Amino acid sequence: MMSRESKRPRRGRARGPGKQSAAPSRARKHTRSYHHGDLRRALLEAAAAIVQERGSDAVTLREVARRVGVSQMAPYHHFADKEALLAAVAEQGFQELTAVMTERIGRLSSPMERLKATCPAYVHFAVRHPSEFQVMFRGALADFKSHPSLLAASEQAFNVLMTCVEDCQRAGLLRKASSWELAIAVWSGAHGLASLWIDGPIRKGCPKASDVGRLAEFVTTILEQGARRRAKR
Repeated sequence: MMSRESKRPRRGRARGPGKQSAAPSRARKHTRSYHHGDLRRALLEAAAAIVQERGSDAVTLREVARRVGVSQMAPYHHFADKEALLAAVAEQGFQELTAVMTERIGRLSSPMERLKATCPAYVHFAVRHPSEFQVMFRGALADFKSHPSLLAASEQAFNVLMTCVEDCQRAGLLRKASSWELAIAVWSGAHGLASLWIDGPIRKGCPKASDVGRLAEFVTTILEQGARRRAKR
């Protein structure tokens, strides 16, 4: 083809349509690649990667689109703005956290063992998904009430822990007190440990995720012993 065009230099107009047809071809390729909801998932993954690299402030719909390889307007078919995108990242994170905790405690029958398993499961999720964890809990989304589905997902994750606490109370394994306060105590231990590992202060002593997992089990045991001692008084 190139040889025929070189013999007819005056037919430069014929090359114009040829160049124009290349762009639609690429556009059609992207449309096929992200059909049936794949685009939304790819956008969420790109946003999480940016958070991991440069923090949530660096996330823009334009940069997410560039990374995924779609037009700048494509993300707006799924997300109204940056906050909506980050809310979706956080919502997905809470759904995954719920699944991790549910899967871990589902293997156990003892109420106390199930409660003690929630802390390692929580830390396990956090150290493997630090970018999602950052979006879920740090600053960028201060008011979950503006995002009902995100709020529901976060409550579902917390309810896994609450149910474990209440089961232990019904079995006489924990003192009769506010189940919410007891759940917050366990959550605080797990969340603090996860944050300390992600931010770096304890990585020297716990360089591997498996190390912090064992530490999470120890933290939960300490909390359990404290609650049991109060139950005997």
